[in-house]
Amino acid sequence: MMKTRKLISIFIISLFLMLIGTTKSEASLHLNNLDFNVQINEDGSMNVTETWNIDISETNTLYKTFDIDKEKYTAITDFKVEEITNGTIKEFRKTDLWKHHIDEDYYFGGINQDGNYEVAWGVNITSNAKRKYEISYRVIDAVKKYGDCTELYWQFIGDRFEIKADKITGTIKLPVPVQNKEELRVWGHTKYLNGEIYATDTRTIEFHLEDYTANEYVEVRILMPTYVMNNLEFTSLENKEAEILEEEEKEAAEANARRAKRDKQMQITIIAITAIVGLIGLVFINGIRKNIKALKDNPKIEPEVKLDYYRELPDEIATPLEANFILNKGTFDFSKTISATILDLTLKGYIKVEQIDKTINIEILDKDTSELPKDELRVLELLKNAEENKRAKEKNEEAKKLLTMKDVEKYIEQKPEKIIKVQGEFEKIAKDVSENKAKYDKKIAKKSETYITKVIGYIFLLIAVVMAVIIGNAVTGEFVPNIIKYALIAGSFTTIVLITNLVLISKLINRFSGFTSKGINEQEQWKAFKKYMEDFSLLDEKEIPHLVIWEKYLIFATAFGIADKVIKQLKIIYPELNEQDTLNNLVLFAAMSNSGVLNTNFISSLNTSTSHMYSSTYSSGSGSGGGFSGGGGGGGRRWRPEEEDKKPCLTIEKNCKMIYNI
Repeated sequence: MMKTRKLISIFIISLFLMLIGTTKSEASLHLNNLDFNVQINEDGSMNVTETWNIDISETNTLYKTFDIDKEKYTAITDFKVEEITNGTIKEFRKTDLWKHHIDEDYYFGGINQDGNYEVAWGVNITSNAKRKYEISYRVIDAVKKYGDCTELYWQFIGDRFEIKADKITGTIKLPVPVQNKEELRVWGHTKYLNGEIYATDTRTIEFHLEDYTANEYVEVRILMPTYVMNNLEFTSLENKEAEILEEEEKEAAEANARRAKRDKQMQITIIAITAIVGLIGLVFINGIRKNIKALKDNPKIEPEVKLDYYRELPDEIATPLEANFILNKGTFDFSKTISATILDLTLKGYIKVEQIDKTINIEILDKDTSELPKDELRVLELLKNAEENKRAKEKNEEAKKLLTMKDVEKYIEQKPEKIIKVQGEFEKIAKDVSENKAKYDKKIAKKSETYITKVIGYIFLLIAVVMAVIIGNAVTGEFVPNIIKYALIAGSFTTIVLITNLVLISKLINRFSGFTSKGINEQEQWKAFKKYMEDFSLLDEKEIPHLVIWEKYLIFATAFGIADKVIKQLKIIYPELNEQDTLNNLVLFAAMSNSGVLNTNFISSLNTSTSHMYSSTYSSGSGSGGGFSGGGGGGGRRWRPEEEDKKPCLTIEKNCKMIYNI
């Protein structure tokens, strides 16, 4: 039961961490908005200002490159970089020396080592940050003039731009207005057809697109009358307007065909998601009826009497393991159980324990162990093995008198399989002993495993359904808005069905905990006994048992994790605990004494040692690794000095073929 519950926890936590890890890895560089402000000049050049509203982490240098293409432009000049975060302007200082890593607050604008134009600026951001930058430059000869038209054909983002963006916007201003807005012809090209471009007036063109995916180009083409650029020399006297219009019409037809095909695919996808998700809900809705019937056929076992306090041990011969197992409904805190068992072995005279300063010394006494319960015998054997290990290493026959809890910790670090074995035996012993006393039934508990398996299956299905609907809506919602609502309805219906089944099955798991009516009654008694130990100083002093009985009670207080609270109350109720004579007459309290005063840190020290034993088992022995950090690269940033490959994030492709229209 306990192993299966751990399996469920590990499954859920692992899945959650995978989802978080995936999100985190994509968040190192992300544009909230990338805006282009363009002014076309009468000489055919254009001034561009890019505003980057960006989330950054672990970035030394941001950069953008432009492939040299003499057919598209002659040169790029007048680079400038400013930070305008929160309205405060900080101008970066120029450096003429290209470096892979630009110094903080400096920028480079010119030809890089690959022979391309580049603007790069040093930011040196080691944690997560939001920043806003303005990058400006002048593109020479960006506009071409023909016999019957003037053309701007510019790729603002290339297919090597590796930063995602929520939104990309742009405004392009002509040097002079046209006489009629219809004289302006505008086109936008991008792969996913997720943008718009239009002339807002006789001088202004605007474009925008949402959810830009990295490594996809964004380009704009504008045809203007020749009189807009009167002072510009002709690139060619050949008439080009008809050819360009024909080319764009052809590309538009292809784009529309692709758009229709895409919409059809999106429609099929969302219909499939709706059908599958809805079918899952219909299949498992019958499970609700079955689970409700199973709950009725297997009513919850309630204790015969509800108790506020219980002042006696529910089972006089119970070990800390048995009590912990019953109180915690089939589970137990292993390290606290070990601590309590060591105390019980002390009280029973199998070992002698004392604390000197912060060191807990253990002496194993020569006593017949034939009557010792199996779980306590396992702990005693563990201590004996640690003693033998210490004696063998130190070659000292007197070493057994000097065994400390630190020695036991070191032994476990060297041989973690020992404590793993003890833990596995503890679970079996707890079930066997409880079954022998008619408090537990393994056959009943076996049924819960079937329901635990179902819980894992339902959790997996629930996550799959929710993710399918969320991703389906994100990917297809924009293209099939009329039918996406059906997927949302189907997803909501199935989610309710699965969650309802999960709730019912969780109740069934508790119904098949394995505890009998006797076990449930004793569980109530242990719960009330624990509450009594927590509150006894507030009760009538006549009802408080003798001090010697508290030695036994303190063992279970340790197993239940309330020992410190009990000891503090005992020192108030029994001031004689500060007397040496009293301590000498009480075995367990004497073990906790230091210079004749009851040491309230003894139990904490013991718990710390056993906790270290338990944790070291799974850090050094099981092979489970810890986390480690690493860096990553991407278009638009440089981080580690050893990075050699620089990926340009914007390209102007030579002879680029237009494929899609916005």
